[in-house]
Amino acid sequence: MQRLTTGPLPELLGPDAELWLDGGHNPAAGDMLADTLAAFDEKAPKPVYLVVGMMGQKDALGFLAPFRGLVRGVYTVPIPGAHEAPHSQEKLAEVAHSAGLQAIDRAGIAEALRTIAALPKGPKRVLICGSLYLAGHVLTLQEQGL
Repeated sequence: MQRLTTGPLPELLGPDAELWLDGGHNPAAGDMLADTLAAFDEKAPKPVYLVVGMMGQKDALGFLAPFRGLVRGVYTVPIPGAHEAPHSQEKLAEVAHSAGLQAIDRAGIAEALRTIAALPKGPKRVLICGSLYLAGHVLTLQEQGL
């Protein structure tokens, strides 16, 4: 997990939010990320939100299931420039619902982060995850701007 502290994406969330990035995309990574977020929550409780994009051949349900009861919402996004067929953000939101998570699809990373920023004021913890392609896209946005 990499914390993003400066740049255009953390600025969208505001100063009270933490923004994290991870390329995890399989059930074992989902378990690890959920455990890590739970440990963070024990030390410094904050509402947790996921921004997720995944490739179509990945086990989205297996990846998302460990977050049930831990996150307040999942925002599913497409993966621009993916070389393989990703899950559509709509399909991924359906999978998240079937895992017992509240999920809303969004058109992209910036829109998802703006939606989270518009939630009631206060500290938030946001993790962008689900794909190495998505992680690469996020790092490009960080370097080149929105």
